[in-house]
Amino acid sequence: MMPKQKRDLLLLIIILAFAGLIYLVAWSGAPYIVQDSHDYIRVAVDLQDGRPEELHDRTPGYPLLLLLTNSVSTSEPSRALFWVQLLLHLVSVFLLTLFLNRISVSRVLIAAFLLLSLIPPNVVRTAYVLTETLTEFLLVVGAVLVYFGLEKGISKIRSLLLLISGVAFGLSALVRPTYQLLFIVICGLLLILLLSSRTEKRKWLFAIVSTFTLSTIIIGGYFGYNSKNFNFSGLTPLSGFNLSTRTVRVIERLPDEYEEIREVLIENRDNDLIARDSSHTGVMYIWQTIPELVEITGLEKPELSHYMLRLNLLLIQKAPLEYLVEVTRAMSTYWFPSSTELSNFDSRLLQLFWTIIHFTVIQSFFIIVFLLLGFALLMRFLPLELRKKLIPTFAANNSLFPLAFLLPLLIVVYTMLISTLMEVGNPRYRTPTDLFVFCFLILGVHFIIQFKNQAGVVKL
Repeated sequence: MMPKQKRDLLLLIIILAFAGLIYLVAWSGAPYIVQDSHDYIRVAVDLQDGRPEELHDRTPGYPLLLLLTNSVSTSEPSRALFWVQLLLHLVSVFLLTLFLNRISVSRVLIAAFLLLSLIPPNVVRTAYVLTETLTEFLLVVGAVLVYFGLEKGISKIRSLLLLISGVAFGLSALVRPTYQLLFIVICGLLLILLLSSRTEKRKWLFAIVSTFTLSTIIIGGYFGYNSKNFNFSGLTPLSGFNLSTRTVRVIERLPDEYEEIREVLIENRDNDLIARDSSHTGVMYIWQTIPELVEITGLEKPELSHYMLRLNLLLIQKAPLEYLVEVTRAMSTYWFPSSTELSNFDSRLLQLFWTIIHFTVIQSFFIIVFLLLGFALLMRFLPLELRKKLIPTFAANNSLFPLAFLLPLLIVVYTMLISTLMEVGNPRYRTPTDLFVFCFLILGVHFIIQFKNQAGVVKL
């Protein structure tokens, strides 16, 4: 008889392979070009000779994947890109499934995680020339290998896993600049857990140092390259313009010393509000305004980005509550479904079905978050002996239990905050972290079931 673990692993591989084959057949025309795809392809074309000739809006992480898959054509990207992106998603699901299995999550709950991870709305981003899938893969590799690297085991293997994790977090910023500060937040979490527990400090310190050092080298190296070659210190010259989406309703509050700029911004915003086929919110007005701003100010795009950043910070200072209103609106939009016509298979009924599943999952996720926060607060006020009895055995026996919960949640919350504090909160920005949402949800349900079973036999 085949050992149980080997049977489970083989079954998992078969399920993932079968799902992959279904999508290869169902989406025979993938990958598909969308509006943002052209920017990445333009960078890939520039990188063909080994180095960029100009400062681009997009970082080189995803364009390098386009080069590797020979997908630099705007008319017909290589089918290999879809194969690779689909494989990256399946590997991400595989790693998180191993992670859940390591924490002794039941087969039923793991099956629920697989189902959520493999339905069309949560796979569809693999079919587009966009950064979401590669970003998801790097985040999952970084998070899972941090956990595995901190487990008990052979020291050299643990160290290698932690080194790969640090590289993955650093590279995620070169694919999507949203994550350029994530490694600092993760190092902060590891440091807090190190100081608050009696874990093996040496390996935790190695995890912190390796994550910080390797990510700094990767991100700082690209900073330095841009500074040396293009006189721009940053990953992308878009930050100042992105923030303009948060100040769209308060442009009139710019002081008179910026009168010429203010009037140009107001005019373009108002035109965007009434433009046919626009969102009629004005939030994207800044992108059509850039050429005019370059002409008025005489600044090149990188310098203009810094200039707009200062203006937007001034507007936020003058109208902080209006800024918070925009952020709150973006947060609500952020959690909406991100399915497309491709995942809906041109069926409104199927779209409704995916939408019901999506909001059920998101609502359950928030319920679990608040329940666990309430549980954590309650534990602080209970006697130590009672706490020991109530905490489920799987959690009490696992020194990495807090990390298993907090790391996925941290990545989800970080992504939401950056995507809404600096940008419009498009649901597409959330999709690289959807697997972490499902993972946290499954972990939370597992914890509650175990807590209920244990609390039922505890004599108070």
